[in-house]
Amino acid sequence: MQVGFVGLGAVGAKLAGTLARNGVDLTVFDLDPVRIDLLVAKGAKAGTSPAQVMRDCDVVITSLPSPAASQAVLDQLLPEIGPGKIWLEMSTTDPEAIKVQAKAVQDRGGQAADTPVSGGCHRAATGNISIFAGCDRATFETVLPLLTYMGRRVLHTGDVGSASVLKVMTNYLATIHLASLCEAMTTMAAHGIDLGTTYEAIKASSGTSFVHETESQLILSGNRDVDFTLDLVLKDIGLFQSLADAKNVPLELSPLLIDIVKDGQARYGDRAQSDRLIERLEEATGLSITAPGFPTELIDDEPEERGSEAERSRLDAMNALSASLHHRRDAMHDEILAEVDPRGPRRVIGIGMLLMLGGIVLYLAFLQPPANPLWQAFLIGMGLVSLWMAYKLQVATTRKLFLTEEALTDSEGTVIARVEDILAVNRGAFAMKPSNGFTLKLKNPAPRAWQPGLWWRLGRRVAVGGVTPGSQARPMADIIAVMVARRQA
Repeated sequence: MQVGFVGLGAVGAKLAGTLARNGVDLTVFDLDPVRIDLLVAKGAKAGTSPAQVMRDCDVVITSLPSPAASQAVLDQLLPEIGPGKIWLEMSTTDPEAIKVQAKAVQDRGGQAADTPVSGGCHRAATGNISIFAGCDRATFETVLPLLTYMGRRVLHTGDVGSASVLKVMTNYLATIHLASLCEAMTTMAAHGIDLGTTYEAIKASSGTSFVHETESQLILSGNRDVDFTLDLVLKDIGLFQSLADAKNVPLELSPLLIDIVKDGQARYGDRAQSDRLIERLEEATGLSITAPGFPTELIDDEPEERGSEAERSRLDAMNALSASLHHRRDAMHDEILAEVDPRGPRRVIGIGMLLMLGGIVLYLAFLQPPANPLWQAFLIGMGLVSLWMAYKLQVATTRKLFLTEEALTDSEGTVIARVEDILAVNRGAFAMKPSNGFTLKLKNPAPRAWQPGLWWRLGRRVAVGGVTPGSQARPMADIIAVMVARRQA
């Protein structure tokens, strides 16, 4: 894969440097030829224009200072975009603008993703930064190997634009943290508290943050050069304010924060370093917010290593994969190795028994109520639970289960377990398993889930069965066992 990189500023140069250091076939371009020369010295090839870079490369990454700059570069890229071309926008940009830009790329047959980064320039330099990726799953899987060179944690956030929304939010939070830290440390200094002790107290407390553990050190050292300027800060928090305005969210802190940053620009210049905001309070109080022993530059002491897709607590990566499996179900029907269809007599009997149980219990509760009202309440609760369970069972068992070489999924596209994550299958007569089913042991804990009568997942265990026909569940278990044994051989 030939990769192009356009925009070699404070962050872009470090990201491109990481690609070059890892042997990626890289072509770079920037308006400043000195920046190009620095990357060429690290093994990259010099590009002559954004258009030439896109023409010669499969993937082109842009890292630019503003939405306007992004649009100007994209206008040069578009004539060279066609099927097989991918554009990755790593700038912090307008979430609505990136959707329009991505559509322009897709209309020409290309693929697009917004892939902003978070974690500071020092982490961008070592490949340990975090990356958000907004795009369809197929595009994400294509570019993930490339992104894992540049970032330790790569999070698929959803459709195009979602990553930029989240990135703008995180930059707003970082700026809030910076402003509050300036006020906190100045107030402690005014009370005569040692600032070195103050730093450690914050770090050890619930009030700590990534910003404190990085930028507070630069503030206290007196250097205050975090390699991020106030004009970029104002752009980012302005974008966040626009997000809120678009949905009529009445923010209170955001307008104050914008005023603070604008005041900092008026005092120290539009492109002053963001950590110089502390000087507003130093000037107002006559205090020096410095302490001995703090570094004058940020060094990422986390060893560099290849990144990976980040886990998601509420919608894990397996379920994202399932969406593409679901959409391709008809096309790949011949790849299905086994199928379980619970829509048979056992399902009817199961639903009928729950309905009957619920009806009988409610009948007793209302028409022959016990003398003790607590017992009546208990019977009503049991009856309603039985009816609810009948409904849940009816809904869950409208789905089928499919086994492919890649995963065990249901017909709604939910990935129950990826084959590569399965360690063992237990289907013996004395196994702790549902009726007519089997259990799977996974490598890692997975999010809890339950579809009554069909399957459940808890920690590292997955169980299939309930109202499923044994004649279908047993062959599925046997095939999974063979696949596991083949992989472990």
